[in-house]
Amino acid sequence: MFYKINSIIKKNLSSVMKGSIWTVAGFGSEMVLRMTSSLILTRIFLPEIFGTMAIVTALLVGMEMISEVGVRSSLIQNPKGREAYFFETAWTVQIFRGFILWLLLYLFTDPLANYFDEPLLKSLLPIASLALIFKGFASVHIHLYTRDLKVKKLVILKVLTQTFSLLVVIVLALYYKNIWAIVIGSLCGALLNTLLSFSLFTQPKNRLRLDKFALQDIFKLGKWLLFATIFHFLIGNGDRLLLGGLITKTEMGLYNLAAMFTQIPISILAALSGNILMPFLAKSFNDNPDDFNEKFNDLLKKILLYMFPIVACLAILGDFIIRFLYPSSFHNAGKIVQLLAVASFFQVVSFALIPVFLARGDSFRHMLAYFSLLVLYLPGIFLGFKFYGMWGSLYGMFIAQLMWLPIVIILANTYIKLDLLNIAKKLGFYLLITTLVIFTFNRIL
Repeated sequence: MFYKINSIIKKNLSSVMKGSIWTVAGFGSEMVLRMTSSLILTRIFLPEIFGTMAIVTALLVGMEMISEVGVRSSLIQNPKGREAYFFETAWTVQIFRGFILWLLLYLFTDPLANYFDEPLLKSLLPIASLALIFKGFASVHIHLYTRDLKVKKLVILKVLTQTFSLLVVIVLALYYKNIWAIVIGSLCGALLNTLLSFSLFTQPKNRLRLDKFALQDIFKLGKWLLFATIFHFLIGNGDRLLLGGLITKTEMGLYNLAAMFTQIPISILAALSGNILMPFLAKSFNDNPDDFNEKFNDLLKKILLYMFPIVACLAILGDFIIRFLYPSSFHNAGKIVQLLAVASFFQVVSFALIPVFLARGDSFRHMLAYFSLLVLYLPGIFLGFKFYGMWGSLYGMFIAQLMWLPIVIILANTYIKLDLLNIAKKLGFYLLITTLVIFTFNRIL
């Protein structure tokens, strides 16, 4: 019996390692593509173009997140996920959702354009939001591959679509030199993603179906996930939506560039969490609950071991990277990178703890974790701006991340006993070294 359990654990760990390698490789490819796009397009467009596109992107992502009904999570966690009646119902729900989201954005185009004081949104949003319809038709079998930690094809799919989208954007940007190049490129990428989701993944034929019992299972899990994703959206994109109505489009373009760099560690964690950590931890608890605490703490140590150096490098070299890679009109983004990167030390620890909730099937505490950050984050941005302008809003973000960490630790202690002394030592060491190096460089230069 012990041999059988040990064999299962080794097999799972092997899948985790392979999946993690592919996930990180895919993320690296994504960053190379984004960097290439950024370096080329910043030499074609002025910062205000990126500010406007950041608003469009935030709205599209936001609509997807605040309408989360539990399709992906249900297919990963539910034992019935492979049954035809279940995945066909999930696919049908996903399609309806895409059309509803497009219709809502279309109906609210004028009020949104007025709020952001950007008339161009009246024509941009109805076209750009067609991507939501394209994504709705994508095969749900990609989530079943995630369930089995088969990440390789998922990474290939993402890299292919992003590469194609980038090529379309660059060609159109060089020819037309306007924001429509980015919009059309994004639409082409979304369409290709849907087409490849059927050709790359082995799957039975999909058809439209709405099964009562499948709907009940999907919406039961999605009940709290809906609120969690709304809060997650307001955290991840609320800064752009809030700042978009407060600061100039040029400042917004600078902030968006800085955020692209400082979100690297969190994006890696998000990719690992969705593709690897949550499915692995859920399976680990089901197979051997007595070892869950030890496995989670081991994973946490490895996450901090790899993530903290990345954050430190961003904080120390951020200003230099911006000045070296980008035109002078974007150089002010360098100091923003440094401040936001230092705040990411706290953010990394918090986001590394969050997968434990869904792994234990607790979507309620998962929701509470994001809600607690929301009530710190957006008011911090707004109050900071009122007192000290754009830089005040950035300091508000910093303070919110600092205050959020102990809240997440308290919530996580429901399921795991954390080695808090080890976390504090690592966090304190990297914070001290990073701030000393930044201070020294600033004095010398």
